[in-house]
Amino acid sequence: MPRPVHSLIVEFVGTPGVGKSFVVERLTTRLIAAGHDAHDGLAPVASTLPSRLRARRKVQVTLGEMLRAPGGVAEIVIALRRSGQRPRAMLRLGQNWFVTRSMLRAARQRGGINLFDQAIVQQLCSVGVAGDWRDALTCASPGRHLLGPDIVVHVTARVDTTMERLATRPAHHSRVEHLNVEEQCVELHRQADELTAIIAAWQELAEPFVAPRVIEFSNDGDLSDTALDALVAAVTAA
Repeated sequence: MPRPVHSLIVEFVGTPGVGKSFVVERLTTRLIAAGHDAHDGLAPVASTLPSRLRARRKVQVTLGEMLRAPGGVAEIVIALRRSGQRPRAMLRLGQNWFVTRSMLRAARQRGGINLFDQAIVQQLCSVGVAGDWRDALTCASPGRHLLGPDIVVHVTARVDTTMERLATRPAHHSRVEHLNVEEQCVELHRQADELTAIIAAWQELAEPFVAPRVIEFSNDGDLSDTALDALVAAVTAA
């Protein structure tokens, strides 16, 4: 099934602290100001929502996905178990994966430029934090419904920069934030290497369906207008 020409999905991936969400927010605003039909793909379950509302919506979306695609849901659960996840992690990862699939499905139907600060590729990274992401790789295939990005923006930053950002974040969303400085450095380097391998593996898996393009984007210092303009040009060229 060919991708509708009016529908473009852009996923931002990176290790904790590189600033994916900040880049997505700035880029979405920039695209809209330039007259593009741009959307935050995860807006219905955004982390900025009140916690109870967000939790309720995630449960509703999860149940909807389980009813819509029970076979795919079962496949993901089996893969997560095979990857060596602990029970609590399995519940969290499974719900996030089901929500991601549902939001990607909605983005394909909505059209326009849809930006995700985490989607399928980032879900594989999450699996790889405490398990083997390769066991879940086949579940990340876009398939005939094209549930995956057309563009993967790989956001990078120096490890010392990401550690400084993690130290000042008001909420601890990442396991890395609970490590000491030395452990953080080791873990961020490990995740960066893993992410490079994940992007390459997913790109090969997805090519029969979406032929994804990878854009490298450095977010080391202040996010300049020049850098944003270059990213807008790269995204809209697709």
